[in-house]
Amino acid sequence: LGPWKFLVARDLSAGLRRCNIYCPMLLRQLDVADERLKSAIRRAGSRPERDPAVAAATTELRSQYRRLLIDHSEGAQAQGVDRHMWMRCFYANIELFRRKARKAKDHLRQRRAGGGREGLPPDPQDEAARESLRRASAGLAKTLDEARSFYEALVSELGRLGGVQLGRLLPTGGGEGGGEGGE
Repeated sequence: LGPWKFLVARDLSAGLRRCNIYCPMLLRQLDVADERLKSAIRRAGSRPERDPAVAAATTELRSQYRRLLIDHSEGAQAQGVDRHMWMRCFYANIELFRRKARKAKDHLRQRRAGGGREGLPPDPQDEAARESLRRASAGLAKTLDEARSFYEALVSELGRLGGVQLGRLLPTGGGEGGGEGGE
């Protein structure tokens, strides 16, 4: 299960119960969402990143964490709930795609270092490694974009609820520049 194994092994909500966040209904919902994710990962086998049930369970878990952070922001912040959420909902995928990309790059680097003989047909494993690198890079970019979008929305909502105008602090669109250039 690779980086997903920590999701199956840890019981985060037990740690949250030890902290002074009193929100038993949210914690039960977090437990349920966490168990759904663990179960989906186990059923997905060797490719959890491609499984729609894992994606749905991750989205549900994000939603529960979001509610916890919004409804009990001070206690959640004091107990590092945001870090737990990052590890559970984003970091595992990021590490999975990074590891796959590194493995594909290493294969291609070794082939080049081995002095690929000219005149011979290309090794099918080279093409598979290039495709694996392409998929891993696309998956990493998608995961990072999802994380950025999720956190932008969360920060915006927390700012709105707290009466803070964030304005141009949050970038808009997909480019750089902190939202500059838009009307």
